[in-house]
Formats: sequence, C-alpha cells, structure tokens
Amino acid sequence: MFQTVILAGGEGTRLRPLTCDLPKPMAPLCGRPAMDYILDLLERHGAKEVFVTLGYRPQAITGYYTDRPRTGMDLRFVEEDHPLGTAGSVKNACPNIEDPLLVISGDALCDFDLTAALAFHRSRNADATLLVKRVEDPREYGLVLAGEDGRIGGFVEKPSFGQAVTDLANTGIYIVSPRALSMIPTGENTDFAKDLFPVMLRTGMALYAYEDLGYWCDIGDLDSYRLCQKELMAGLCACRPLGMELERGIYLKETMPAGAFTLLPPVYLGENVTIGPGAVIGPGTVVGDSCRIGAGARVEDSILHDGAFVGEGAHLSGAILCQGASAEAKAVLEEGAVLGAHATVGRGASLRAKVWPGRRVEAGETLSADRKKGHPGWASFGEQGLCGEIGVEITPEFCARFGAAVATAAKGEPVALCGGDFPGGEPLLDALASGLRSAGSDVADFGKGVLGFLSYGMQFCALSWGVYLGGGKGVSLRLVTSGGLPATRPMERSVEKALTGELARRSGDSFGRRETLAGLQGFYQGELKKLAPQGLGGLSARVQAQSPGAQRLLEDTLCQLGCGLSGGPILLLDSSGEHLTILEEEWGAIPAYRALALCCEEAFACGETVSLPFEAPRALDDLAKERDGHLLRYLCCPADDSDRKARQSARDCLWPRDGMMQALLLLARQKRTGEDFFQMVLGLPSFELVSRQVATKGSPARLMQRLGPVEGMVEGVTLSLKGGRVLAQPDRRGRGIRLYAEAVNAEAAAELCEDVARRIAALSEED
Repeated sequence: MFQTVILAGGEGTRLRPLTCDLPKPMAPLCGRPAMDYILDLLERHGAKEVFVTLGYRPQAITGYYTDRPRTGMDLRFVEEDHPLGTAGSVKNACPNIEDPLLVISGDALCDFDLTAALAFHRSRNADATLLVKRVEDPREYGLVLAGEDGRIGGFVEKPSFGQAVTDLANTGIYIVSPRALSMIPTGENTDFAKDLFPVMLRTGMALYAYEDLGYWCDIGDLDSYRLCQKELMAGLCACRPLGMELERGIYLKETMPAGAFTLLPPVYLGENVTIGPGAVIGPGTVVGDSCRIGAGARVEDSILHDGAFVGEGAHLSGAILCQGASAEAKAVLEEGAVLGAHATVGRGASLRAKVWPGRRVEAGETLSADRKKGHPGWASFGEQGLCGEIGVEITPEFCARFGAAVATAAKGEPVALCGGDFPGGEPLLDALASGLRSAGSDVADFGKGVLGFLSYGMQFCALSWGVYLGGGKGVSLRLVTSGGLPATRPMERSVEKALTGELARRSGDSFGRRETLAGLQGFYQGELKKLAPQGLGGLSARVQAQSPGAQRLLEDTLCQLGCGLSGGPILLLDSSGEHLTILEEEWGAIPAYRALALCCEEAFACGETVSLPFEAPRALDDLAKERDGHLLRYLCCPADDSDRKARQSARDCLWPRDGMMQALLLLARQKRTGEDFFQMVLGLPSFELVSRQVATKGSPARLMQRLGPVEGMVEGVTLSLKGGRVLAQPDRRGRGIRLYAEAVNAEAAAELCEDVARRIAALSEED
C-alpha cells in the first residue's frame, strides 16, 4: 500500500477551447474523463489513499467523483488558494509522509507498471525516482540523462535535435522519499523539474530514472488529445475495455444505433447516439453520448463530445466538437478545427481554426483564424428574433438563460410568455418561464397560442415586455413590447448584453411568480367574434393552419358565427398566425399582402387610421389616398421614439398583425356585400410584390446609399425605379440585404428585384 498525489490543478491552456469550461483531467477520452484512467491504473497497483490537488475549475472534478465514489479507494481533494507548482502542490497535500509517495499527473494516459517502479525505487534507496519513456521526437519534452544503473546525471529541457543527446523523456510521474519532500518550502510556488530536482542533483542526492516500456501519452495539446484516443481504440494502452467491442476496433458503450450507415474502425460510439442513413463514421473517430449525426455526413479522425451535432452532408476530418457543439448541414471542418462547448458552425461554412464556447461561424463563412471574443454570432436578434433548431441552438438550457436575460433587461417587470403549438415547445416554454422567474420577473403565462393572442393579452393586461416562442421549419424566440409590437433596439441590446454578461441574481424568496392566463383565450375569441357583428350564416370557408391550436380556434369561432366548414375558400394561416393567404380553387391564391390590402381598404372606408410596419407595400399609401384614409408606419426595430405616434396607434389596432382577425373581417365584408374575395381584389390598385434576400461580402450598411435614386431612407432605402419601387433593407444581423420590389405585375416586380440584386452584387465585389 502507498500514498499517491494526483496533480489535477492545471488550466490546460494549450488545450483551449476544450478546457475553457472544464479542467484538463476531465477531458473525455472515449467517453470517460482522462483522470478515470489514472485512477484505474492506481487501483490495479493497490493504491488506497489518493490525494487530488485542485486549482482550475475544481467543482467539475469534485462533483463528478462525489457522484461516482470508488470502492476501496479513499479520494481526498485538496484545493489550492493560489498556484503552488507541481512540488508545492504535493507539499500542500501531504506535508508529512513516512513512506515513498507516488506523484502522477491527472491528464496523461499510461499503463506503466507502478509496482515495479516502486520496487526499483526501494532497491536503489533513492531520494526520488523519475519514470521515463523513450520518445520519437525529444524536442517537446524535458529529457533525463541517466547511466546504465539509472542514476541521473543531468536534465535537458525541450532541446533542439542538436542538444538531444538522449531520448528519455520525463513523464511527470515521480516517486518521492520523505527526505525529498522535506526540502520543498511550504506555501511557495515550487516545481519538481525546474526547482527541486536540480538542487537534489547538485547536492549529490540519489536521483534515479526508471524506464518503463509501457504506453504513455502526455495530453499536452489538441493533436495528442486526438492521437491518444486513436491509440486507445487501437489497443496500444492496456486500459479497462471501452464498453463492448462489437468487432475488432468497433467499440459500443451500449447498443448499436439503428440505421444504414458505415463504421470504419477504430471507432467508439457512446449511448443514445443517432446516425442518419448514408453517414460514414471513422476511422479514428470517437462519438460521445447523445450525439446526432445527419444523413450523408462524413466524420473521420474526429472527436465528438456528449451532445454534439453534425448536420446532413457535413464533413469533419481531424476536428473536435466539444459538448453541445454543432456543425450544421454541409459544413466542412478541416484538420485542427475545434468547436468549443455549444459553439456552432453554420450551414455550408468552412472551418480550419478554433472557435471558443458559444461563438458561431455564420452560414457560408470561411474561417481560418481563431474566434475567441465578440458576441456569439447567432445570439443576436434578426427579423424573426433569435432563430435556430431545437436541440442545436434552441435548447432548454439556452431558453432558461434567455428568459433570465429578458428579466434582467426588464429589471424585474412582469413578462408575458406565449408559444406556438408545435412538438417540443412545452419544455422550452417551461425553461423560459424558469429563467424569467429566476431573475425576478413575474410570468404572465398565456400558454399556447398565436402571436395575435399574445398581442391581445399584453394589451389587455398592460404589459410592456413579452416573449413569443414560435415554431415552423425552425424555432424562434421573439421579443415583443406593448400590443405585441416588435421590441425596440434598446430593448434588444439590453437582452443581448445580459445574454453574454451578468444575469440578475435573486434569492429564493425574490423569485418571480408564474400566473397562468390561458383562460384569456375566451376573451380573445370574443374579440374575434365582434369583427363579424352580423354573424356569418350562409357562408362557408375551410381552415388550414400550421398551428393545430389556431386551426381549432378559428374553426370553432366560424361555427359559432354560423359559417360552414365544408366548402368555400381555404383560409391559410402561417405558424405564428400573423399572415393570411386565401385560396380560391377556381381563381387561385390571394397572397397575404393582398389580404392585408383588402382589410386596409375596409378600414379606410370606416375612417380608421391604420398603422403598419415600415416594409408593408407602398401601394397601400396610394390606396389610403384614394380612399381618403390615413396610414402610419412604425419601425420594426427603432433606435429611438421617432415612430411613437405610429406605435401608439398600432397597439390599439391588432388586426394588421393577426391573420385570424383579417379572415373574420373579410368574411364579414363578404356577408355584408355579397362579393366573393376575387371581386374584392379587382377593386384594389394593381400591384404585385416580390421579395428576396441578397448576400453581401462586406457590411451591407456601406452599400445602401450607392444603390440608386433614393425616395426615402428610414428603415432601409426606398428606390424609385422605372416601372416601380424597391425597398432595400439591411439584414438585421449584417448578412445581406432584403429586397421588396413592387410593380404593376409580378414579372415587372421580379425584374426590378433582379436588377437591384445585380447592382448589390457588383457593389459588393467593388468593396
């Protein structure tokens, strides 16, 4: 029996970004922390009492091993207040010993014969014994000069080949006598190799080298981190078996994932792994627990930590994805690429650098320099809020933090919460509510519903902060203010700042409350029914909504108003319920912007003021003039209060942002006039709208004033062109320019859009 000290306090700076949020000994090797393998080794050689010195992120180590105690081994954790060096750490952990003490690093992988080394130490009556290993390239190691009997005569620290007169590397594994330990000053930063051993050598003390022929790998950098796992799978290190070996070189922690994919040994698969059809995994690849790999992906010579995601058609070669990191569809990660925890490489992007935790490489971007600082790219608000995929960007953990960030920005004001009706939405809403409450905000929980319901509820309850969780192809977190209007830029900035900074902290008795207000759906339905005061008897319409809840609500409302559901036009609602498209089987589709125009025409006829977002069709201004109406425009992300009047009007006028309200307004008009929808459309001014997104190589802001004759410049640039108008708006996340072209017909609008897109591309190339 012998005492052991495991050195586990280093920061592992050469392993960044892997070690940004976990200590080096906890770096996973084929599904287990590196230190686990050291403890296995000590256990095989009879170690019973083990001290573990801690410095950097100590809770990660203590928490892991507190939950997983080792039978027959007494683990004692010793935390340092300040760095003490290798020797100082050992003296701090074991100030007094009576027998030789084994010192070993917690971040190496080896299978040395420690029993034989201890016997050698005792046989030589050594003051200290250094375990050494012959290496191919001696330039990266401290070298030991030793005679045939093992007596050490000198040291050479990381020499050039010209100075490398030996290939015996110091492995950092030592056996230290009580006499040597007594020479280490207490509480001072002292290193074995730099301080203690040279003094012992000069004073003639007995320093010996014990050469072990077993496996040893110092996990000093990211290349050695990948290499040691390949060698572990290849059986070069005599360690505990890695789960079940299905066939030579293919290791499974539990069972083989279902599907038609290819494994090329050596490869390790953790538990709950999902692999898409046609994917090729290996050789030299480690896949941690709960990883997802998309169809047709290629992952070779790479390491995936728990919860990592690889999208369809992505290609990884010599890459490392830390916990929760994501390489989206068709991304390419070349040798040396590393994604820190929860970092993301966007669709079609190319990476040959290191990305720090939480950062993002945008879709289509090529990154060859490390990305360490700055705002996490994706976690800034775009046109639809913060958008992402469930389980990739939008996770319960992120939702909880986002909720806390909103509450921090709101300074404890109550916050409205509502979400669309889609799979996986409920846990995300719960996480948002928990985050909001943890930072001191009461939560007005409207449950599941369309954005129009949240807008109504916020106006009803006089709330000025709200979050809408939308579904669809992806998931979006939308920050809204009074009446469900888009949040102002100062509101967004305060949330973004809190997301990447310090969140408000509250004690348990200061947490916010969660009040369920889903019952307001009845009041909201009552508001819908008021839009058709004469009822809808004799009419029929069919509903197709992306949200099951919206489908049920609108159908029930129509039934209560006497409208049939078995024939007539089809009312199409998008996932948020904002936009209404009408489909007449005989005539075709009435797009959302025309349905909005019909509602505006009706409002103008009644003398109402209509307030619309800035990008709404300019043809509606012409319509307002023709019908003696009044149209205001509010900004979607104002930096000031210049649109205050328009926003005040919009808070009380909900129907322009609510597709269900628009449907009832138009059905009520049909009931009153007897017109069908296409007869109504014929009375509108002729206009068509075409929109598209144009990518830019540089900042889109530099291009805006160079696009052509400017009619107006507020939230974007309005261009007056022959045959129509084009509104050019910079993408809110700086990725490009959004174009909205208007003309008398679709062909002319498409030509205008294409013309401006070509102009943008040319200007972008010039920049």
